[in-house]
This record gives sequence, structure tokens and C-alpha cells, in this order.
Amino acid sequence: MAAAILENNKSNRPIRHAVVERYVRELLEGRWKSGTGETIKISESGKLLDGQHRLTAIVKSGVSATFHIARGVDDSMFSVIDTGSVRNATDVFFINGIRKSNVLPAMIQTSMNIKSGISGRQRTWRDAYTNAQLLAVYQQNTEYWDFVSQSALRWYEAFAKILPPSLIGGLFSTFHDINQEDAQKFMEQLCTGQDITNNAIALLRTRLMQDKMSTKRMIFSIRLALILKVWNVFRNGEKLTQLKYDTEREKFPVPI
Repeated sequence: MAAAILENNKSNRPIRHAVVERYVRELLEGRWKSGTGETIKISESGKLLDGQHRLTAIVKSGVSATFHIARGVDDSMFSVIDTGSVRNATDVFFINGIRKSNVLPAMIQTSMNIKSGISGRQRTWRDAYTNAQLLAVYQQNTEYWDFVSQSALRWYEAFAKILPPSLIGGLFSTFHDINQEDAQKFMEQLCTGQDITNNAIALLRTRLMQDKMSTKRMIFSIRLALILKVWNVFRNGEKLTQLKYDTEREKFPVPI
């Protein structure tokens, strides 16, 4: 039965082999518990929504296990179903056939966090929005987000991978919503180092490159604060003689 159900598993997320091997060991060693109430979920169209790792382990181990099977589940439920192997936003984007699924969810998450004023502490960002919310934001404006991701990946390479694509894309989207022309100029100058029009950008580039080579790296919130601070300086046409961010005396920058 497990093998038959898996035959219809045409568009699920990639198998996590470490998870399958763990399940196989539990089955072979008699440690698998079948009475947890977890179901195998199959959609109205016959798509396997939840259970591919368990079913694969059964096939691979040759050991039977008992599950309840829920059939006729709405296809749209995939994005909100969680399993023992947690389904992340990358999985959901991949299943929906979205290119660059490995970077787009994090870009959208970063952009939404900055715009909503969530603290720059990285820990608070990870689960600020659900998989379904991130997917909905992308689907509302697919061309825009494809443009953002394409631009971010180009700048990621141009800046020698100093900043992650998720941060570059999230920043660009944030700035783009404020002023499209300035956003393009700022990110281009910051990431390529060409035709820099404000010395604060040059100071920021140097600081980020030094940090990349340092054994003691800046914490995420400080790095983000410096970038937002320089963006505001760039927008106001100001100059800086030195670049610093005092966590005791300065409020966390809000992009203008």
C-alpha cells in the first residue's frame, strides 16, 4: 500500500534521506509507535500531502506500520501541514513550482520584517510569518518578486558573497517600495563599488568586507542597522566622516 500511494507522489518536496533512515531504524528495531494519530493525507486530486517520509521508510525497511489515511483533503492545505520532518517555506515554494525557491521565502520574510518594524535580532525573524503567508505574498506579485530575486542574486555575486541573498533581496525590496530609482542606485553602488556617489556607502562597503574576514563577526542586528543608517544618509544627501552605530544612544534605524 505504501508503494502504491508513493506512485502518486509526483510533486512533493525532495526526500530528506536522513529522516527516512531514522524512520527505517525505528521500524527495524521495533521502536516505531503506530498509535500517535498521525495520518497519511491525500488530496482531492490524489496528491500525497503528508507522509512521504514515513511511507518511503516502510517500503525501504519492508516493515509494516499502521496509519489512518485521510483522503479528499483540499489541495491548498499543503502549505499549512506540518510533519515530523518540518515543512519549511522553501519546501512549499518548491512544491508550487516556483523558481529560486531556496532564496525567495527568506527574501520576502526579511523584507516584511523590516517593513513591519520587527526587531533586528535575527532570532525574532525566523518564524515571524507562516509558510502560507509568504507564499501568498509571492503569488500576489510574482513578477515583482522574480525581479527582486534576480537582482539580489546578481548583487550577491558582485559583492563577493559578502552579504547573503536573503538580506540583499529583503533590503532591495524595502528600499524599492520607498523609491525605486534610489533603491537601484544604492544597491548597485553598495554591491559593485562602482560610481559611488556618497562616501557613507564606501565606508559601509569597507566595514562589511572587513567584517567578513574578521574572526569576531558583527551580530546581525548591528549589520542591518548600519546598512539602514547608510541608506538614510544616502537618501538625505548627507555625509559621514565615520560609520558607527551606538546601541545605547541610537534608536534602531527606520528606512526613509
